[in-house]
Amino acid sequence: MPPNTVKVDRSTKWGNPFVVHDQCNCGAQIGEQCRRPRRLIHVAIHVATAAEAVECFRAIPRSPDELRQIREQLGGKNPACFCPLDQPCHADVWLEIANG
Repeated sequence: MPPNTVKVDRSTKWGNPFVVHDQCNCGAQIGEQCRRPRRLIHVAIHVATAAEAVECFRAIPRSPDELRQIREQLGGKNPACFCPLDQPCHADVWLEIANG
């Protein structure tokens, strides 16, 4: 990883718990909990599109203490995810929160 970069994919605590339905083959339907075990995300919900996954992620309530911790740990860092660069990604939300 490049310097000053933090991995934010689903293998970390920073991963998005919303899964794009057609990118998963676990058999769950849209709106249902994903049936594939996730290492750090205990509940993952299927949604229709990447944009919806990001908007759902953005809507997660975060306490003032959580926001402080996010800013301390991600502020000034480059979040790295595997989403295509031309697609919506929850890493953009982390950037907004960490540096906003």
